[in-house]
Amino acid sequence: MQPNEMAEIVRPHATWSDKMRALDAAGVPRAEIARFLGKRYQHVRNVLLAPPPRDHDGAPGAGPTTPSPNHHDSATADRSTDQREGGLFRLVVREDGAVILPQAVLKALGATPGDAIMGRLTDEAFCLTSGQAAVRQAQALVRGLISPTVNLADDLIAERRRDAGQDEARG
Repeated sequence: MQPNEMAEIVRPHATWSDKMRALDAAGVPRAEIARFLGKRYQHVRNVLLAPPPRDHDGAPGAGPTTPSPNHHDSATADRSTDQREGGLFRLVVREDGAVILPQAVLKALGATPGDAIMGRLTDEAFCLTSGQAAVRQAQALVRGLISPTVNLADDLIAERRRDAGQDEARG
């Protein structure tokens, strides 16, 4: 099977395991799956020989075939949305490195699918900020660097007019 065909098969799947299962269902040999996904053969074999995943009701089945942005494995479903006192959440890192943000967090950040949120890494913490708050922080930072008497928009317009005048004089 060609790499572009395999890429098309795995595109709707979020986890490595789901990608492996989809390629296996399409008849791709395990060694080829491992090479294509950049995983060890043993990893692919273990995933494919494991019992089928359970759906969200706990019944045996293939589970969702195209996980939504809020999908998480049933084994971690309860733990990944465990809200603690004081606004703390216990989040579980999935096999592919993804962390599912609980609905309460997304709502607090005003984030919807496709929106950008910003993250700041410190020594042992990673803090998320809404995109709007990040813009406000950047604006405040720039405001602190520029004199209150300066109007950047007016300066930019004047500079562009000067450049256009110089281009006209040359041409």
